[in-house]
Amino acid sequence: MRQSKFTEEKIIAVLAEQERGMGSAEVSRRRKQPVRTLALFNGSLIHPGK
Repeated sequence: MRQSKFTEEKIIAVLAEQERGMGSAEVSRRRKQPVRTLALFNGSLIHPGK
């Protein structure tokens, strides 16, 4: 399995920002990550192991 280029800490930080009410577009701009990547982070909570 390919190793993620994102650490678990970074993923948790992004998800925490979204839980505090920050929109995906704003988090995307601040972190310089595509919105699609953030959607993958959210999906990893639904499907652990992906």
